[in-house]
Amino acid sequence: CPLIVTNTNSATASNEADFEIIPGTFTPACSITGDVTDHFSATLSDTIVVALDSLTGLFAGSDVAAAISGSYSVDLGATGSYRLLFFPPQGQPYYQGSYIVACAGTQDHQFTTGLELSGLVESDTAAPIPNAWIGVAGTGDFGDDALNFASGDFSIFLPPDSYEVQVVGPVGGRHISTI
Repeated sequence: CPLIVTNTNSATASNEADFEIIPGTFTPACSITGDVTDHFSATLSDTIVVALDSLTGLFAGSDVAAAISGSYSVDLGATGSYRLLFFPPQGQPYYQGSYIVACAGTQDHQFTTGLELSGLVESDTAAPIPNAWIGVAGTGDFGDDALNFASGDFSIFLPPDSYEVQVVGPVGGRHISTI
């Protein structure tokens, strides 16, 4: 259902919003389905699957792989091609997957283990900086990002490649570095 957000107090920068559900039904034009497994071919649940329009990059739909079967189904409003992104469950040593798939298609995904890029974000006085954004861009068609922990530590799993790493301080912070 479409969601309408109404700003109830425009005098403040942050305020509560009222939500209104518009009556109606969503009839998908097509669906993309598949199964998600780990590197041993065992079912991998709690994987987030996101579909983006392959031409515009706009969000088109999403699903979470089922706990028992590892199956997913993303319903889409229009036929065409979509970029499917597979995000592994938090704490798993896998990197995200990406495919271009035609609507009404099937795309299974088997995660492979990645190389771990980890580190500590700290100030020039060696104090940990929590909630920093770490962005990683590879030479191929791959990138990833994460927020670090309160301890300043971060960990991202990536396929073999050369990467540029950018670190940006917490909200209202400044750009820290590009490595």
